[in-house]
Amino acid sequence: MNISKKAAQELLSQNFYNQDLRLSILDTNGVVLATNTDQSAIADAEQRLVHLRHQLESNPAHSIEITDDQGDIFHFSKLYQETSVIGYFLIHGPKPLVRSQSKLILTIVTMFLNSNFKFHSSVPLTDRERLDTFLRELISADGKINPYLTSEAKYFKLNINHPLYMAAIYSDTPFTDDDPLYNLRNRINGRNTLLTPKILLIIFESKTAIEYIKQWCQPTTRVGISTKTKNLNTAYHEAIKTALLTEWLKPEKAPCQNIAQFDELKSFMPIVDAKINVQNIIDTIAHFDTTVENHELLETFWTFFQNNGRIKATADELHIHRNTLSFRLDTLSEICDLDLHSYEQRTLMYIAMVKYKTYALQSSIDIADDLLTHTLK
Repeated sequence: MNISKKAAQELLSQNFYNQDLRLSILDTNGVVLATNTDQSAIADAEQRLVHLRHQLESNPAHSIEITDDQGDIFHFSKLYQETSVIGYFLIHGPKPLVRSQSKLILTIVTMFLNSNFKFHSSVPLTDRERLDTFLRELISADGKINPYLTSEAKYFKLNINHPLYMAAIYSDTPFTDDDPLYNLRNRINGRNTLLTPKILLIIFESKTAIEYIKQWCQPTTRVGISTKTKNLNTAYHEAIKTALLTEWLKPEKAPCQNIAQFDELKSFMPIVDAKINVQNIIDTIAHFDTTVENHELLETFWTFFQNNGRIKATADELHIHRNTLSFRLDTLSEICDLDLHSYEQRTLMYIAMVKYKTYALQSSIDIADDLLTHTLK
C-alpha cells in the first residue's frame, strides 16, 4: 500500500514541526508527494534518495543521515504501515534541530499515515483484532460505558468498573511478537493494543505493573504512564502527553530512564497552556537554537532554573566552573534581552523555553486522536 498524495499534503499542512526544518514525504518509487519547501528541494530530495536507496534498504536501523556542505543534516527514514514499507521521509535542517526532533517527528508521521488502517469486515475478527477494536472503542467512549463495552470487557476479563492505568510506549523500532513489553500483559493481567508498529498502549490495574515496565524499558523507548482513572480517554491523553514531554523536557535522561508518570510532569501543563505573551522570547530562542554550542547554552539555563537559580548547584551538576556558568548566563541574558539572575525575568525565560520545547504537543494529541478514531470506521 502506498501513501496518497492527499494524505501526505494534509500531514505537512499541520504545525507539528519547527519551521526551520524542511520535510518531504516520498512514495516507494522515490517521488515526492508533499514538501513544505520549494520546488528545487523536491528535485534535490528525489536525487539524493536515488543515490541513497541501496544504503537505506540495507540499513537495519531503517534510517540514514548525511551532512551537506553547510553542515546541515539530511535524515532519510523508511515509512511503515504494519511491517510494509509505504514510502520514505526526509528531514533536512540544522544538526541540533534534526537530532533533537527527528525521532518524535517520525513517530507523529507514522501515527498519521497509519490512521486510515481498517480491519477487514468481510472476515471474522481474530481475538487480537477483536481486542484492538474493543480497546480503541473503550478509549474513545470517554468514560461512557455501553452494553457492547461491558460484554467485551467480560470476554477479555478487564474490569472497566474500576480505575485503570494506561502506559503509552513509543519505540524507535517496531515491536515484535516476542518483545517483553508486548507480552507484558501475560505477567500483569493487563491488555494492550498497537496503535502503530512503534506505539504500544498497555491498560492495567495494579501499580506493580509499572515496575515491570521499568524493568523491560529499552534505551530506544519513551514511556508515559497515566494516573489511575475510570475514564480511559483521559488516561490516553495523559499517557501520550507524558511520553512526549519526557522526550522534549528531559532530553538528557540516561538510557532506560525515559519513563515518567503523569503526576511527575503535570506541573508543566499550566505553563504549556499559559496565555502569558512570551512569543518574542520564543522567537529569539528558535533563531538562536541552531548550533550545538547554542543548544548547550540554552540547556545550561534549563538546568540553572531547575536548581532554583543557584550557581554552585548548577555548576556542580553540569561539571563546569562557576565563572563559566556565569559567563554563559550573561551571554544568554544579552541575547534574550533579559536579566536571568532576576527571578521574574528568569521565570519568563523558563515559560518561553517550556512553550518552545512543547510547541508540537497539541498537534501530536490531535494526530493521536485521529489515529484512534479512524481505526474504528
